[in-house]
Amino acid sequence: MKWFLLGIIPLAILVIAMNSFRLNNSFAEKTTTPEPTETPVVQNSVPPTMTALQSPTLKPSAKPTTKPSPTISGTLSDGWRLTVYYTPVELYHGGPEEHVPDIGSFPEKFLDLVRLEGVGKISKGPHAGRYLHQTDELGFWLTDAPLDARGKKLVQFQTMAAPQNVNFGTKVKIQTCGNISKPVCDQISSYVWTVSDRFGDDPSEKHFDLYIGEEDRENYLQTHPLIFAANNASVILQ
Repeated sequence: MKWFLLGIIPLAILVIAMNSFRLNNSFAEKTTTPEPTETPVVQNSVPPTMTALQSPTLKPSAKPTTKPSPTISGTLSDGWRLTVYYTPVELYHGGPEEHVPDIGSFPEKFLDLVRLEGVGKISKGPHAGRYLHQTDELGFWLTDAPLDARGKKLVQFQTMAAPQNVNFGTKVKIQTCGNISKPVCDQISSYVWTVSDRFGDDPSEKHFDLYIGEEDRENYLQTHPLIFAANNASVILQ
């Protein structure tokens, strides 16, 4: 019995020691502070040249610019008479008709205007869309466009008719308009006109006739704002 007890006691001490070691390890594992885990960094979606509180700088829109009126250099001349001419259109004229040999019949009022202005636009019949010209020397003939004295197309707000004393190709810039209203003067003086048409029998007459385009309404002569006659205008000739 004595030897039995002597064998049991050391074994019991060994078991107690092992259990104590296990308890200490378990406590140490529970009380050890875990190492922090690394939080992924989210990249800022704002471009590197701009912070989140900044906004893009908007460039101001370009200011509208007013196109300056063209100018020319030349000789200032005054005492001119200014009138206008245009292309009458058959569409706006009715009444009795007059026959033009080899071409057709047209309203008398329309033909009277063709004789006065030199050319008119046909609106009806087989020649619709073409232009009827007339001079005292040649009578009536047809063309595909309204033509000046040199056979070139009339250009609205550019073509100008003048007497023989002003050479073809002369550039004209109106400076003052005599007795007409300022809005009309401002408009016609904003263009550079070119002498490419003829009118009148007096080669010494100081008179310019400005081409303002095709008739575009009934009662054109009474309602169009650019139907005028001005005296004592001054111009620059180049």
